[in-house]
Amino acid sequence: MWMPVYLNTHLFNKKVRFYLEAQPRVERTADSLFTFAQLRLRSSIGYQFNRSFAAYTGYAWCPDFHPYRNENRPYQDLLFGHVLLKRLQMVYRYRSEERFIKHVHGMSYRGRFKIRGAVPIREGPFYVIGSEELFVNFNH
Repeated sequence: MWMPVYLNTHLFNKKVRFYLEAQPRVERTADSLFTFAQLRLRSSIGYQFNRSFAAYTGYAWCPDFHPYRNENRPYQDLLFGHVLLKRLQMVYRYRSEERFIKHVHGMSYRGRFKIRGAVPIREGPFYVIGSEELFVNFNH
């Protein structure tokens, strides 16, 4: 089970963005009902070129706890968004990651492509969201 918490806001003006994410992950094991398995902490700074296009660069710390493995991930994002049929909010994200994993020699390079759709429930703050992400490892 993933329980993400996000902060996405502007800094100096509406174009310069700051993003922060904390994502603790728990899993069910044979020994206990749930155990704290992973943590993803991400921060980035970005620029909103226009309503539809943004670019970010950031860093993620990604420890796994059973067994322990430490991973550091500098990354870069390109995001494109638009609205379909007046309600369906689509976002396409390409992320390139440089992965530094404990006990793995050298850097691992990975590309990710995510498609996300969100439809607001009536006029309130709640949405029905669906997404899918493709991961491609270019080495290791």
